[in-house]
Amino acid sequence: MKLEIRLKSFESRLLLGALKEIEELSLNHLENIESKNRFVFPTRTKDFTVLRSPHVHKKSREQFHLEKHKAIYVLNFVGNNKDIINKWISYLKTIKLLGVQIHITLINNTYLFKS
Repeated sequence: MKLEIRLKSFESRLLLGALKEIEELSLNHLENIESKNRFVFPTRTKDFTVLRSPHVHKKSREQFHLEKHKAIYVLNFVGNNKDIINKWISYLKTIKLLGVQIHITLINNTYLFKS
């Protein structure tokens, strides 16, 4: 059973702080973990220009810069124990990660056997 935690933020220091808190939480409170992986993706930047005055002054413009930072933290659990995953999600709800969007995906591998 695998748990993927996707993190998104507009500031890199908030994202790295959230990753650090999640790593500390996984080290202190979880057992039966097979492996932990951390992936930080490259920063996506977007520049755009907005006209200040849409009528006469076309040369008057404002330019903005937007950065998106993304990371994934993956936990591989031993077996299909749902209590451990519920415990992990309850711990994750107690952390206050301001400025970071969290998306949790649970992946359960099932195998079909021919009889």
